Amino acid sequence: MTTLEISRKCYDQILAWSLSYAEIGFICAGRERKITHVFRVPNVADDTRNRYKWDQRIKRDAMREIEALGLKVIAEGHSHPSPRHEERPSQADLEYFSLGRPHIIAFPCRENIRGWFLGGNIRQTLRYAISLVVT
Repeated sequence: MTTLEISRKCYDQILAWSLSYAEIGFICAGRERKITHVFRVPNVADDTRNRYKWDQRIKRDAMREIEALGLKVIAEGHSHPSPRHEERPSQADLEYFSLGRPHIIAFPCRENIRGWFLGGNIRQTLRYAISLVVT
């Protein structure tokens, strides 16, 4: 199982952002396998309670800031704010988010954040749990 470290500050920030009724998105950055920075990216989907779509301009700005800080993208993520969401990536998540990199989903109603590795292609839909260690 892959393990990623996430700072307590980043973990708490993601949960705080996730408390809204809308799905939120974020980019996790740091060095090696340690998440030290998170960047919120607004949701521009038509139905923000049930879908997530990146604000591409804000995402580009975040990516530039990550590069300027000398960090690398470790994971992308979003929230599943409703208690009816299962604690796993949905089919819509697999179709929308970058495959081949870690993905973190926040479940604010359960005060939990979980990670997955989304496989190399949509047909394969390889996904397995990633252990998140809060440091």
